[in-house]
Amino acid sequence: TDYWRMGLPHAPYLFMMAVGDFAIVNDRWRDIPVNYYVEKEFAPYAKQIFGNTPQMIEFFSQKLNFDYPWPKYSQIVVRDYVSGAMENTSSTLHGEFIQRNSRELLDQNFEEVISHELFHQWFGDLVTTESWSNIPLNESFATYGEYLWNEYKYGREYADYMQHDDYRKYMDEAKNKNVDLIRFHYDDREDMFDRHSYEKGGLILHYLRSVVGDDAFFKSLELYLKTNQFKPVEIHHLRLAFEEITGRDLNWFFNEWFLNSGHPVLNINYSYENDSIYVTVEQKHNAGAELTYQLPVKISAWYGKTVKTYDVTLKKMSQTFAFKAEPAGAGGKPDLVDFDPDYTLLCERKDNKTTDNYLFEYKNAPNYNEKLEALRKLGEVQKQNAAAKDVLITALNDNFFALRAYAITRLDLPKENGDTVFAILENLAKTDKESKVRKTAIDKLAKSSSASKYTALFESATNDSSYEVASVSLKALIDIDSKKAMAAAKQFENDKNASMVGAVADVYAKEGDSGYQAYFENKLKKATPFSKYTLLYYYASFLTRMDKNVALTGIKTIEREATNNEGHFVAGAAKGSLKRMVKSFEEKKKTAQSDIAKEESKTAQLELQEKISNYDLIISEAND
Repeated sequence: TDYWRMGLPHAPYLFMMAVGDFAIVNDRWRDIPVNYYVEKEFAPYAKQIFGNTPQMIEFFSQKLNFDYPWPKYSQIVVRDYVSGAMENTSSTLHGEFIQRNSRELLDQNFEEVISHELFHQWFGDLVTTESWSNIPLNESFATYGEYLWNEYKYGREYADYMQHDDYRKYMDEAKNKNVDLIRFHYDDREDMFDRHSYEKGGLILHYLRSVVGDDAFFKSLELYLKTNQFKPVEIHHLRLAFEEITGRDLNWFFNEWFLNSGHPVLNINYSYENDSIYVTVEQKHNAGAELTYQLPVKISAWYGKTVKTYDVTLKKMSQTFAFKAEPAGAGGKPDLVDFDPDYTLLCERKDNKTTDNYLFEYKNAPNYNEKLEALRKLGEVQKQNAAAKDVLITALNDNFFALRAYAITRLDLPKENGDTVFAILENLAKTDKESKVRKTAIDKLAKSSSASKYTALFESATNDSSYEVASVSLKALIDIDSKKAMAAAKQFENDKNASMVGAVADVYAKEGDSGYQAYFENKLKKATPFSKYTLLYYYASFLTRMDKNVALTGIKTIEREATNNEGHFVAGAAKGSLKRMVKSFEEKKKTAQSDIAKEESKTAQLELQEKISNYDLIISEAND
């Protein structure tokens, strides 16, 4: 009999017990045990997966001036988990996706999940929400914990790069859903676990940090934790902590961002006249609400390498800020004027800058978001502007890997005299130290009109140390040389990596040989949920090329997956695969019906009629 006693108060929903045959890998933070429970085959990789945890605990403890509050910290991996991870008190539960071998860790280590769940031990466990309506007090902070760790460990550029994905996810959701961050009306508690509570909330905290400054931000968090430890809270407890530390009334901020929906949409114009800089900003609400935001931001003016920064607050629907330009001897008219250069404000923005501004911005601005925006805008004019094209080519060798990868995707490949560009891409595909860049370069070459020239490269890259690179290379090969693709695919038939499973499935689906049905059927029986998600897509593509009997057998398998309990995403993928099959066979049926009307031969008409009958049977089975 084993006994475990939790001597500190904690929320009932944060209780968890897991039973299984685990390998336990021991670690420590100060005098507290830190343990990793994994399946035995992943024991050699446990510290590669979770090994930064003690450093994370130390960093968060110091940053918050509040030591990790629990007597231990464990992380445990389970199968068929309904979600990604769960921050149970002192024992985080992870889905099996986080288990990866050394080769898989080259592409992704899911450290954002590890830091997210760990930050919950303070925000969500030590201080917990009093209602689901206030769940952003848990999830927004955990999401921002990802940023804080990335900023500390890997630098601001990487943190901004990862946070940009949060921005994109929230904006995608905001196209169809705009709700208050703290909301008291919802149909189901699961409705609260959305891109608002997570990504939007994290972005709002990032903006709040810029509004009050770093010292006040982290002192306010310390006060919030110490005042409310082992208690349930609502949003006003957070506001009161910030107001006590800053001495400022922050109702306006919390009303705008936590107790309202949507975000501002800004139109920004810049001009220079009579030795003065003018920045005119018009704001509206993305969903048409009658809300005028109060937005403290910075505006920077660049004179060569010299930067002058101004603090301003937008308070009106339309407002112009005027600044005296630096004396002519210091540069006169600025090379660039930038509203919110740090991109701390959560908004949609239309920056009406010139191409010259963007050329200067990419070459001189220090921040990831500024460079990213410059490359995006220069990409829009590269056909008409040679300098813009040159900067995109230059960016292929940017110091930051994510900008190199973005430049690859943004660059229009030249149709002639492109030897230099293609040579750069080939070199990146072969030698770049970041697998994301190698993968992007290979994908770009594979989609070019010169793809066939790189058959040897694609074939060689199927043996890359990165699964992501190897998988995209295999997919590139199938469209150029099916024999070589089939030979390469055979080598990976038994591989469990989701990317490689998908690549092999893609090759077999395009090959269109009914003999490969056994591969799909056997793989689906053994695959992890994440591999199944990919497999189902390609199995459906494969089945659309098959005859009645093969298709009907496959449909029954996919139907079983549509009702499985391994995770809603697997069932959703199966249902989506069936829908795609129905659409494909309906198109085949229409084509056959059209061909009957044109066909004079009775034999051919009967053959077509039999096809139509088979299509009807397949469609009926898939719809059921």
